Amino acid sequence: LFEPQEIEVILNQASIRATLNTAADYYRYKIDEIALPKLSPNPTKSAQKINRDTDNRIQYLMEEVSQLKQVVVKITQALNLTDTENGVSIDLSTITPPAVSESATKQQIKDYLQEKRRQLELNYDKPQIITESDDLGKLRTILESLRLVIAPLEFDTLKLGLRRVIPEHLLVKTSTHQFLVAFLHQGGNRFYHRIRNLTELVSQNSDIQFNLCRESREGLTLGKRSLELLENFRNYDQTEFIFMDKEERIIFELIYQMIIDIQNYDLEVTLTEALDTVLFEYRDYWLFQKVTLLTLTPE
Repeated sequence: LFEPQEIEVILNQASIRATLNTAADYYRYKIDEIALPKLSPNPTKSAQKINRDTDNRIQYLMEEVSQLKQVVVKITQALNLTDTENGVSIDLSTITPPAVSESATKQQIKDYLQEKRRQLELNYDKPQIITESDDLGKLRTILESLRLVIAPLEFDTLKLGLRRVIPEHLLVKTSTHQFLVAFLHQGGNRFYHRIRNLTELVSQNSDIQFNLCRESREGLTLGKRSLELLENFRNYDQTEFIFMDKEERIIFELIYQMIIDIQNYDLEVTLTEALDTVLFEYRDYWLFQKVTLLTLTPE
């Protein structure tokens, strides 16, 4: 879809928000022939870019000077230098300047994710009650929070006539595409009727990408007719069956718990900073891929 130089422009943005917005601009330009914002005449943009470049260079030089000062202080302290008539000769090649560390906030978020992930891994094999409604609520919490860094995101549901039961689900609409996430952990007749109705919805909505999630610990011990319907569902071009194994479940719970802990002030960082970090750290996670579509490669 995107040319190599366009991908370079998209990925060279200063933030995740800017990257997603630029990708959306190019998408609308190619699909809907809407002119790129950057193509419209704006005489102030060149000056703004020069100012930004100048500011970036000044910031870089300030960081370099700061590091140099740290090195000089360490040398002075380590060698206990004093003024002499002949001066002092020092082999600077033996001294390694300190590396620029990540911000304290970003490191705090990474430490939190690492510790919380460890706890989730330890508790994974313990008995748990997993329901479609609980997972749907967690999904909505995650996606509503993502509105802070990815816009627009709108939510809806689908229906299939009166008394036709379909899996717990959420329809997500972005500026470029829409996709549905459904949860179906039950078995027996409940699974059979819901997967049948969901597959019918798939056949009626070719413009929606359907994702069916099932908890792996519930297994796939299903009746013959249910397995056939599941296979029919998977055979559509716009469907994906997500068997939520240990890794998928832990990441899902980790993102949800991080948001809840921030809302409860148990993790004292801003939600925007945390989401920016987790979007990068788990950029290959299926849900983030569905939202951003940035993993698509040009044809």
